[in-house]
Amino acid sequence: MKSKAAVNIIKTLLFAVMVFFAILGVNRILEPKWLEFQLHNRYTAFEGFYSMEKDSVDVLLLGSSQVFYTISPNELYEKYGIRSYNLGSPGQNLVDSRYILEEAIKTQKVDTVVFESLYLIRDIVNIWHEGAHRKAIEPMRFSLTKVRAINEVHRATPVLEPKSFYFRDLYFHSRWSELTMEDFISPYLMGHTQTKGHLPIRMEGAGREYTPLEGETEVSLQATGIVEKNFNELVDICRKNDINLVMFRVPNEQWTLEQHSLIKQIAEKNDVPFYDFNEKELYERLENFDNRIDVVDDNGHTNIAGSNKLTDLLGKILVEEEGVTAKEDHQWDVTSDYYALLNKNENMKSVTDVDRFLELINDDRYTIMVGKYGEISEKAVNECAEYLGRLGLKDVALSTEGNYIGVIENGKVVYEGVSPDDMSYAGFLENGIIYYKVDSQHDNAYITVEDLIGRYNCSWSGTGFNILVYDSRNMQAVDSVVFNTEGETIIKRG
Repeated sequence: MKSKAAVNIIKTLLFAVMVFFAILGVNRILEPKWLEFQLHNRYTAFEGFYSMEKDSVDVLLLGSSQVFYTISPNELYEKYGIRSYNLGSPGQNLVDSRYILEEAIKTQKVDTVVFESLYLIRDIVNIWHEGAHRKAIEPMRFSLTKVRAINEVHRATPVLEPKSFYFRDLYFHSRWSELTMEDFISPYLMGHTQTKGHLPIRMEGAGREYTPLEGETEVSLQATGIVEKNFNELVDICRKNDINLVMFRVPNEQWTLEQHSLIKQIAEKNDVPFYDFNEKELYERLENFDNRIDVVDDNGHTNIAGSNKLTDLLGKILVEEEGVTAKEDHQWDVTSDYYALLNKNENMKSVTDVDRFLELINDDRYTIMVGKYGEISEKAVNECAEYLGRLGLKDVALSTEGNYIGVIENGKVVYEGVSPDDMSYAGFLENGIIYYKVDSQHDNAYITVEDLIGRYNCSWSGTGFNILVYDSRNMQAVDSVVFNTEGETIIKRG
């Protein structure tokens, strides 16, 4: 009897364990993924942070999207040897930042905290939206720190009930009707931790003019009680742990002289250095920074080029004025190739020299798709054949009176075809995650790339050899051009 009872207990326990892990799996699917630009998310950032070797992060970056999109730990390390990590997040306010810092110093002996100070002047209740808090707090490991953070969030914003953080399966159970492919393949998408929490934006500048601030003004603004309370606690944590707190602001056309003066007063009151890149003196120290091409919106969010310029000046300040020292570390060295690829992708779109362009795309990390459109002279076809032959494409010259398609994956030609009739070729990349199709027709050439969560890229169609350069690793189209030697320029962009 005892033996039978023991077997029943074991069966019950095994069943309970199976149910537990099944619920975890369902929860993982139902909970929002908080993907930014459908690629990076804050779970990834925290998982990457928790995986860092103990006491290897010297500088911690905190704040809202102003730091999340702008300051690159890779750039800080490449230029200055600074070992930093970015735990900023969209909409992150003082409640979040204060508790993220408390969580971070459990595993890292942080020497310097760099805090983007936008949310010192914002009222948490009035500007709050649910997703921002969840992106900041939910990725933290369960601990008393997280419990206190959730309670503080509830006090600041009563509509966000603590139980919604603890019992997410109940809170998000109705999402079953909203599920998309992103919910099922997000583990693949969430593997991008190479940027150490930073989200590089690959977008064109918005063309907005900007005038930096000069002077001081009287201040009628003040920080709200909950903001001031949590900022004081942030300062206190830094002092108790011998951490140098540094505040800064990114250039932002909406930033006013009064807001600058308020933050400056708060910084001076707490004996915290404050570097406002909106001030004319600091703004002019930014090397080749142009708000029209480096900033993508009116909130001061920068693209990769702008991020690098702001990060470079911040790094210079940290080294020369705040005493941050360089240290070599394999955890940053191992991501240098990935970071170099991001910058290469960003810089390629401005290349107009055909030899330089071919040199850049002749890289086995790219998929190159070519489709011919329209009638061009035999001379132009042969000239293009010489250029494209450098990539390994051999049959371009045969397309004088017909259509042509060529596809290169991982440095190897996987398809090349010529036909007098309209033709198409399709394939998959990254184990079926990415679908592509190349069409070559007398009246059109169309190249499309689509991944399973619906991101869609295509080439523009121009007379000549249409080329789409695709980076499978980052799941993005790098460049779309047309090759045609008839005309003033060989490389044409839409």
